[in-house]
Amino acid sequence: MPTAYGADLSGGDVFTVDPNGAIYELTSVPTAASTTPVPITSVTSTGNTFYGATSVQDSGNCNLPAGTC
Repeated sequence: MPTAYGADLSGGDVFTVDPNGAIYELTSVPTAASTTPVPITSVTSTGNTFYGATSVQDSGNCNLPAGTC
């Protein structure tokens, strides 16, 4: 898995982002400690800079101006 900042849960799926704008979905969530890389699927590359991942399902309301969340 590339460098990732945070994760979010949406619709029962877990997603993460990297600082270069790529969005990834975890194809399975580990249930035990392991040194095996976490399996991911690339969803899209947005070209946007991400500083973290979250969703309204786990973070509450966004306190930033409209269009920035």
